[in-house]
Amino acid sequence: MSKEKSDVSSMEVDDQISTNPKFVLDACQDTTLIILMVATAASLALGIKTERLHEKWEMAMEGRSLEKERDIDDLPKNEANYIALTPLWFLKQAALVHPHHRSVVHGSVQYTWLQTYQRCCRLASALSNHSVGFGSTVAVIAPNILAMYEAHFGVPMSGAVINAVNICSAPFLICFGSYP
Repeated sequence: MSKEKSDVSSMEVDDQISTNPKFVLDACQDTTLIILMVATAASLALGIKTERLHEKWEMAMEGRSLEKERDIDDLPKNEANYIALTPLWFLKQAALVHPHHRSVVHGSVQYTWLQTYQRCCRLASALSNHSVGFGSTVAVIAPNILAMYEAHFGVPMSGAVINAVNICSAPFLICFGSYP
């Protein structure tokens, strides 16, 4: 923007807009200013004088930022920008988006994401029927088989915490430190 254009008051701009439409395109370099100028012209054409619009125009002509920059942490939390990305959410989303894609293969056994989700839900339901839920810990001693895989989803679905015991650990670790 040239010096002469930035020294224009909002009243002079109103006069320029109403008498010289080319002024709108000459006076600004970015899209925000063009939109602001079109809005100003529309308000003038309709006889509407809004103080806020003139204030924004003056800020733009002076080269000041029209909007205070907002940090992403200042945004209000909603589903679009704030959702817990947990393994349970991942499993449910995979079952919804890719229900017929393979989720796991173990030997000759194969399950799709939908089948895996249903099996994990059944495990969670079975645990809940046996009073396993929030505040409970479920220890699983198993090699890397389908049952261990499903337990990593099914146990948290019931509200419990999974304790996947490593069978290669020392005996006192497996016994929660109560080994003699």
